[in-house]
Amino acid sequence: MVSVTKLPNTVSQSGDGITWTGLDNIKNDVTGYAVADPPGSVSCLSTKTLQASNFQFNLPSNSVVTGVRIEVRYANKMRPVSICSKKHFVRAVLNNGQTYSSGRVAYVPNGTRSTFTVGGDGNLLGLSSKPSDYNDGLTIQYAADVERLQEVQVNYIRVTVYYRLPTYTLAALMTPTSQVNGRLVTYKLTLTNTNNTHQGQIIPVTLTLPAGLTYVSHTSNGTYNSGSKKWNALLTGNKTATLTLTLRTTTTGTKQIRAQVDSYTTTITTNLNVTPPTPTIAR
Repeated sequence: MVSVTKLPNTVSQSGDGITWTGLDNIKNDVTGYAVADPPGSVSCLSTKTLQASNFQFNLPSNSVVTGVRIEVRYANKMRPVSICSKKHFVRAVLNNGQTYSSGRVAYVPNGTRSTFTVGGDGNLLGLSSKPSDYNDGLTIQYAADVERLQEVQVNYIRVTVYYRLPTYTLAALMTPTSQVNGRLVTYKLTLTNTNNTHQGQIIPVTLTLPAGLTYVSHTSNGTYNSGSKKWNALLTGNKTATLTLTLRTTTTGTKQIRAQVDSYTTTITTNLNVTPPTPTIAR
């Protein structure tokens, strides 16, 4: 399991209510805070809605998101006597239209900083598992109730995304494993995504063919370039892809084909023994 934690690069506010100042302070989790400071005549109103966005996630496109955690660090300068039933909410909005909302939940203004946290590892909050939905845009909204002489502060809004990287295996079959020079052989390569994280992406695989084996034809899931020997594998519904090469032997000796999943250490080598033709004597 891998995780990445981000703070927003853009913070704004929208809607009606008490105006926030110091919005840029929410972009870091070290010092400073945004403040909603109501006038003395205000009682039991809400702040404007903070909009934290542009988190700049760069999740690998072929991973799968397994959890989301949202943290809002806040504080309140409370009155000696409180007449408001104070509540706040956190809402996450993805560009694909999916949303999560905590609803308006009660909080206790105690003069010290507290962290409102939802989600975590293994909890998607009902949101997408596709990395692109987070890379393309995520907005966190926050608003709180205020009353006169009570200042509401937000130190930061922070999001952690948990994700699982894909793993792959390769299997290869040479038919036959020994062949007379000048004849054809079949090489079948199978790629499998072993932890069910595939998201419909192309998976590049590079083949190394030795001298003495020449390309004749192929079939594949995805595309194969016989010049570069690059297979852009496209997994099927059972998380596998297959490339079948028909090759002609042109020299004798032991021939070795190597395949590697690009950007991974997953490799496989397969041997073929090419023998000279057996002479026959006509009678």
